[in-house]
Amino acid sequence: YHNGPATFTNNCGSITVTFTVVDASGNFDTATATYTIIDTTPPVLVGVPANVMIDCDDPIPAVATVTANDNCAVGLVPAFSQTNSKSTDSTSCNYYDYTIVRTWTVTDGCGNPVTQSQSINIEDAGQPTFDIPADTTVNCGTPIDTIALGTYSNVSDNCSTVLNISMADVVNNGTCPQERTILRTWTVADPCLNSVSKTQSITVQDT
Repeated sequence: YHNGPATFTNNCGSITVTFTVVDASGNFDTATATYTIIDTTPPVLVGVPANVMIDCDDPIPAVATVTANDNCAVGLVPAFSQTNSKSTDSTSCNYYDYTIVRTWTVTDGCGNPVTQSQSINIEDAGQPTFDIPADTTVNCGTPIDTIALGTYSNVSDNCSTVLNISMADVVNNGTCPQERTILRTWTVADPCLNSVSKTQSITVQDT
């Protein structure tokens, strides 16, 4: 006979068992044996999504349901954590271009850990849109300014409401001093420097 059943904590560990044999005259002898169960295999996480890249106006994916399988343990529940590199400043590109990292970690009862992460990369790659006045021809006495000739309109962007708008004129002289062509270019840029330019041609004539 031996000194009782061997029990193990968390499916791993060792125990020494003593065996005793006795004859009819009460003579006996003992021997011991040590039994060791080891678990060096970490759990396997199931359901961790692949890394993705989305536009800044796309919805953020929901957090996935991740489970854990193990060769010995049952009922393991992964721990979840999330980091976010998004800026709080809406004038910064990092407010629209940033990364979310979701991490799942689980350790079995024998101390074997496993960690897996998903990166969600959010980017602002869309250009702003806007309208400008049509090309026009005016007489040389007409004031050449944005009030008289109109300006940009219907400005929008796929993500940002903070846009940088600039205007520049290039003047090409005509055949006489009062005749010229003005190329008026508007440029609209978002905080991530996605920009679009449009040019209006203004012809000044002397009739």
